[in-house]
Parts: sequence; structure tokens; C-alpha cells
Amino acid sequence: FSEEKYIKDNPDKFSEENIENLRKEPSLDDISKFIESIYHCVQISEESCIIALIYINRLIALTGIYLLPTTWRPLVFVSILVSQKVWDDVPVQNSDYSSIFPFFEDDEVNKLEMKFLELIQYTVYVKLSSFMTYYLNLRDITFEESFKPLTKYEMEKIEFEKKWKKFKKWEKIKKKTYRS
Repeated sequence: FSEEKYIKDNPDKFSEENIENLRKEPSLDDISKFIESIYHCVQISEESCIIALIYINRLIALTGIYLLPTTWRPLVFVSILVSQKVWDDVPVQNSDYSSIFPFFEDDEVNKLEMKFLELIQYTVYVKLSSFMTYYLNLRDITFEESFKPLTKYEMEKIEFEKKWKKFKKWEKIKKKTYRS
């Protein structure tokens, strides 16, 4: 997941200033801008961003891999990609993601996704209680009024939508299976 490999493999694509910037510890602003750029390019939901954070913490807990100056972008990138595929109604294709993050070509995005899934042991399900814990903690630390408390109805709606999406995916799989 390190950008160092791409710097080493493609030295002519990086100026000394770019390399220095890639290797420096990111500021909160750097991280926010990176996530916002993905958020706006692929139109992911806010819920997907929260789930991506849960996946990153899951990765750290399972592997001991930490976010470092040259690993945080690929890890955030792939966690958003996976969360968006699991949560959102209309997932963006991996090829669309490769245009957002130029380090990775289509096949590399596919490999990154598979490696990430392997490392989190394909555990993509997120319990509502975990989601709510992250949501509330994020709301508390942002100090922004844009985070409004979820009502009980909204929490139940989130859980229902997750179950409905799984049901619809299962229906598609069944249709394909019976047609074959």
C-alpha cells in the first residue's frame, strides 16, 4: 500500500518537491482535502465515509498496519472504494477510481482492493451499533452544526436500507443463477 513503490518504479513522474510532499506527514487539512476530492468525484454517501473509517480501524486492529506518510492515501482510497461498493446503491467502477488517484492503473486498483479485503478478512459487514458509535464520535469531535443527531426513525431506516440492499443483491444473484 506504499507510494514508495510507485516513486521507485516511475522516478521520471515525480519531481523532488513532489517526492518530498508525498513523504511528509499529512496535516488534517491534507487528509480532509484528499477525502473531499474522492467524495466529490465519485459522489459517495456520508455513510460510506464513516464505514471507510471503520474499515481502516479494522485493518489496523487485524494487521498492525498503520497509516504512514506514504501509505495513508492508498489505504484511505481503497477503504472508501470498498465501503462505497458495500453501502451505496450505485457503486462506481474500479476504472473510475483509477482516474481519481493517478498512482494506480485499473489492474492495480483491483489488486489493491483484493489485498485490502484479504487483510480485513473480507469482513465488510458493519453493525448498526458500530456505525452509530463512529457517527456519534465524529459528530462530537467536529464541533460542526452540520452533524445533526439521528432520530430513532433515521437509525431504523439506515438498518432497513442495509437489509433491503442485501436482499436486492441476492435477488439479482438468484436471477442470474436461474437463467444460466
